[in-house]
Amino acid sequence: MKVLITGVNGFIGKCLADYLYKKGIFVHGIGLQKASIGYTHKYYQIDVRRSFYINEEYDYVIHLAGISRTNVNVNYDFKAIKENNIDGIKNTIHSCKFNKFIFVSTSLIYKTDSKYIDENSKLTRDTMYKNSKYIAEKILREKVDANHYIILRPVNIIGPTQKNVALVPVVFEQAVNNKLIDIFVPYNKNMQFLHVNDFCRLIERILFSDISGIYNVASKEVIEIGRLVEEIVEITKSKSVILNSERKSIELNSIIIGEKIKKELNWSENISISEMLMEFYNKKYRI
Repeated sequence: MKVLITGVNGFIGKCLADYLYKKGIFVHGIGLQKASIGYTHKYYQIDVRRSFYINEEYDYVIHLAGISRTNVNVNYDFKAIKENNIDGIKNTIHSCKFNKFIFVSTSLIYKTDSKYIDENSKLTRDTMYKNSKYIAEKILREKVDANHYIILRPVNIIGPTQKNVALVPVVFEQAVNNKLIDIFVPYNKNMQFLHVNDFCRLIERILFSDISGIYNVASKEVIEIGRLVEEIVEITKSKSVILNSERKSIELNSIIIGEKIKKELNWSENISISEMLMEFYNKKYRI
């Protein structure tokens, strides 16, 4: 088994490369840095925003490279999003020979106009980021035969090595420093999280399966963002004051349903939200 991972030096990419490498899978990686920061058998310093070619044949290409919406308080212009999220997948599809292509998209692509959201729910293109994922999925479906692509739409993937640009790391950093924590979305907004290790386990299952198509990737556990922040404050014994600038409540609070892939692969998440938060704190702040 030989796989190519784009964005291999990113948070998910590094965790996945390390996991698969230790499982005996030949891992090739693509990144912008001069060297791989994780375990790879071969590494290519390549900018996927430009056309490139690798003279290899892979069982799977796992496309993770791109701009992520997890970045808090980071603004990207249309050109940057297009080059990374649209041109990136287009160039990667044409870069090498492969049997199957896994694209890690996002569950944010769905309209939140229903209580429960499955793979058949309506999509939205109401932001540049969501539109870029919509177009990227469309390109993959047009360029690759239906039996040879897998589109994953995961909820928030977190872990202790995540940088301080995503929600959970940002709130932890504010809490341990006793800073004001402003919840800038409705306090009762539903959040779903998946530990990066559980995601890596899922990818391993996919590699040794014959599935294809579109799949939500979500945990059953749901937590309101207000309660999430409160739990982080409790864990850190913080003196932070929690402010809610967005005082409106959400009347229709959507939940991503990920039962399809769980049933087909006999997979489920192992790590609870409370366990994720405690692990994050212990590994990052109690070394």
